[in-house]
Amino acid sequence: MKVRIAVLGALALALLLASAAFAQKAPLYPRGIGCYLMASGADLQKQSEAEFIRGDYNDDGSLMMNDALTMLLWLFHQPGGTAPTCEDAADYNDDGSLMMNDALTELLYLFHQPGGTPPPPPGESCGPDPTADGLGCITYTHCP
Repeated sequence: MKVRIAVLGALALALLLASAAFAQKAPLYPRGIGCYLMASGADLQKQSEAEFIRGDYNDDGSLMMNDALTMLLWLFHQPGGTAPTCEDAADYNDDGSLMMNDALTELLYLFHQPGGTPPPPPGESCGPDPTADGLGCITYTHCP
């Protein structure tokens, strides 16, 4: 019961923050992808052949609530948040950036709520990113 309340509280907080940002027309990326790339020093060259499951932030082979929550923790510099090893997989809405709305849209989809949409191609099965957006993968282990 406590876990369910905590999850619903986290979802409510995320939605509250998102609605406030939309109302102010503020960007929804407390930690933008540009900052991550500069801070990590990692070479995230686009690999057109890299296959992944869209929305699988933690590279466990499935879309679950913990994908979105881990991304939110990472974006807000909270314990338990880890940087994605495959940015293409983390970019749930395939807009070329890693922002809070990726996690929120995924949560809405997983809970069958209005505003939640299925992930764009390759969707919930393994495949390459059809969009040239500058994001890439260091590793993604659940696709050939």
